Amino acid sequence: MEYLKEKQLSKSSIKYTSVTLSGLCNGGTVLFPVSKDKEQEKRQQEETRNRMMLLSAAKSGDPVAIESLTLDDIDTYSEVSRRLISEDVFSIVDTYIMPYGVECDCYSIMGEIREFQQMENEYTKEELYIMKLEVNELTFDVCVPVKDVVGEPAVGRRFKGNIWMQGRINFK
Repeated sequence: MEYLKEKQLSKSSIKYTSVTLSGLCNGGTVLFPVSKDKEQEKRQQEETRNRMMLLSAAKSGDPVAIESLTLDDIDTYSEVSRRLISEDVFSIVDTYIMPYGVECDCYSIMGEIREFQQMENEYTKEELYIMKLEVNELTFDVCVPVKDVVGEPAVGRRFKGNIWMQGRINFK
């Protein structure tokens, strides 16, 4: 609706500054963080940055980037397969977001808790957690009833659940 309104008001192309995402969750689980030292975190951030640049180049049709991404995926698959023999999947996978069910706005997520607060819904009087999560380089808030969360949220821990994702385009 807002897009159509902006399109009618604007005679030229529509400009936007950012997108704000949030999620509603029926319940979830708090997990301990994956143990990493500073060097591992720095290397992971660099690998993520390189992967984003390769993805951008691959979208533009760069065959070298496509080949590099394919080889990286094969290497990742073989490493994960090898590690799954002796490790739990949640000690290998740090964060994920993937479609859940047949709806296009439902996702299964796991991400690191950056901030959280507990508050009461003023209409239903239900206690809620509002958690700021970092999920695959995306940062967004998730709201979940306290009674439906297994574990105790804390900054640095991970939250896993199924969410209904909502978003808003911030126009100029």
